[in-house]
Amino acid sequence: MTQEECYRLLGLAPGADAGEIKRAYRKQAKLYHPDVNKGPDAQSVFIKINEAYEVLAYGSEYPARAVYRTPAYDFYYPPETRQEKAARYAKIRYEEFKRNNEEFKQSFIYLPIKIIAYGLLLFGVLLGVGFIFMPIIVLMYNRPMGFSMLPVSLLGFTIFFGVYRFKQEMNRYL
Repeated sequence: MTQEECYRLLGLAPGADAGEIKRAYRKQAKLYHPDVNKGPDAQSVFIKINEAYEVLAYGSEYPARAVYRTPAYDFYYPPETRQEKAARYAKIRYEEFKRNNEEFKQSFIYLPIKIIAYGLLLFGVLLGVGFIFMPIIVLMYNRPMGFSMLPVSLLGFTIFFGVYRFKQEMNRYL
């Protein structure tokens, strides 16, 4: 990628200083970041913007590798794509999570936390059942008040949904 293409991609005039380059890069990156922009070509444009910034800011397409770039270096450390790098970091984070989880399961606080979590789960289930059936029971004895309490049963279903999500998180950690 030539410098002229980089300036054009970032929307700058040739010869812009480092501060202008950085501001333009951040502005374009915010517009085309794949988490923000759900367009079909957002990811490719974002990658091009990053490459343009590297070329303008560092003067090379691969600034970090340019110092070490030799045939022997490429043989032992082949260049990785952004997707490979992201996958490697995700794997490292997952392995770190597993290691921390195993350490937690071996600690002395694991059992009390598990007991408390299941107690909260049981309390949530009982509370949800109470909120669902309370308007029905009141409806049998006092019809107008029972009908006015029917929206409370929706709260019971909401509590059940929260208990379900809590159980999913418990399965992840406990």
